[in-house]
Amino acid sequence: MESGSLSDNDFPAFAKNVVPFLHVTTRLEDKPYEKLFGELGGTGFPTLMWLDADGRKIQVHNGPRSVKGFEESLGEVELFLDQIEKAENGDAKAATAVLIRQLQLQWFEYDDALARREALTKVSSKEKKELDQLLIDTEVRTHVKTAGKDPEAQRAAGAHFFAMWSEKRLPAGKSELYRFWTLMADHAEHAGDKKLFRRIVGAFDQSLGSDSRYRAVLDELEGRLAHFGRE
Repeated sequence: MESGSLSDNDFPAFAKNVVPFLHVTTRLEDKPYEKLFGELGGTGFPTLMWLDADGRKIQVHNGPRSVKGFEESLGEVELFLDQIEKAENGDAKAATAVLIRQLQLQWFEYDDALARREALTKVSSKEKKELDQLLIDTEVRTHVKTAGKDPEAQRAAGAHFFAMWSEKRLPAGKSELYRFWTLMADHAEHAGDKKLFRRIVGAFDQSLGSDSRYRAVLDELEGRLAHFGRE
């Protein structure tokens, strides 16, 4: 082999199942994969992640952008794929760890995630708590995705979120909390429930108000509250 060149034998077996993919946003709707960045949870540039051969996200690279950093990230990919193999071979403990990681990576919508959770047979109390929270976040994302941009469907999602809030089932992720409160606010405003709208604004402020990314949204909600019910 020539100096500096690599052959297939130089790569670990798991790395051969990992797909390199560069997403370039063009904003041209007829381009393939145009919405993939958002579908995989990308929120800003640059976002670096590992995908498996089926295009599913298996690792987000958050470390240094160096050879060592990428080697460490790829090592985490190897551990995850190894756990998947163990789970597929009947390891109940690995199956729980795999589902937790898959939910963190947003592999499934809510009904599928819930069915997979119910199929687990070996779950510790710590894992149960983590799974319960991940399922709540998954439930919120699924309702947001289903509602799309339809105002009536969004208000219906907001009504569902109010029921979740009443049951003390709140999402943990910031993007999930953002949609949780804003769609619930739309529901409250449409229902003419100023008291509920005020509570939502307070909850939004408490959970997201310290984050500058959401300050403008909070200001907008407070403005809507100030003019609530006026023509």
